[in-house]
Amino acid sequence: MREELRTAFGTIRAEEGLKQSTRTFLQNELSGAQARAQRAKRARPLPALAAFACALLLFAGGGWLYFAPTATVSIDVNPSIELGINRFDRVVSATACNQDGKELLEGMDLLHMECAQAVETVLQSDAVASLIDSGGVAEIGVIGPKGAQCDRLLTTVESCAAQAGGAHCYQARAEEVAAAHELGLSYGKYRAYLQLAALDPTATPEQVQGMSMRELRQRIAALLGEEDGQGGGSGQGGRGHGSGQGHGQGGQGHGWGRGGRS
Repeated sequence: MREELRTAFGTIRAEEGLKQSTRTFLQNELSGAQARAQRAKRARPLPALAAFACALLLFAGGGWLYFAPTATVSIDVNPSIELGINRFDRVVSATACNQDGKELLEGMDLLHMECAQAVETVLQSDAVASLIDSGGVAEIGVIGPKGAQCDRLLTTVESCAAQAGGAHCYQARAEEVAAAHELGLSYGKYRAYLQLAALDPTATPEQVQGMSMRELRQRIAALLGEEDGQGGGSGQGGRGHGSGQGHGQGGQGHGWGRGGRS
């Protein structure tokens, strides 16, 4: 049975590290299913065999369903990372968008965690918690198609943000992320870059990449003539809240306001 599992994984394109960790995860699940089937076999041989065959098909044949991300959670403080979330609300990839993000991910293993647990792990890490405690701001975005999963994930990250404090949540469409990645930015910093560039055309993606979200907000607030850069959000994403001046680039409306969901 384990040979069949390895064969199934050979057809899936994924990073080797993700393959290995997920193989271990599924092998443990398969071993548990096999043990349960063997115990049941002594009492009811045929139903137990059928149950085991179904378990094998689920874990081997359905592996592509598990690996395929259906939404992304973007977290920006200055460490900037993006978590690929599958249809079961579990983390199947964790990508760093800057050097601080790489250092953050080196100290934790988020794969296979439920989304809420992964976000809490990031926000409660020493690196991120110390930044928030010193006045830093975290931007947490749910990126994906409009629908039940992204609505559910937004509620999840809002709950995590409320517990951590100093965090703001937003929702955006998946197609908008490609433009951010072309500039080497996470989507959270890309949103801030569009606002900054509308006010200061000399701003560059490289400058934004090295700035914390707090620094970006303060810079934008200064250009707007406001006292500080705390609180904010974009009307982009369909569930935007917040007041403030509107600034547009490329047909997108952006504004800084005060509030949690944006």
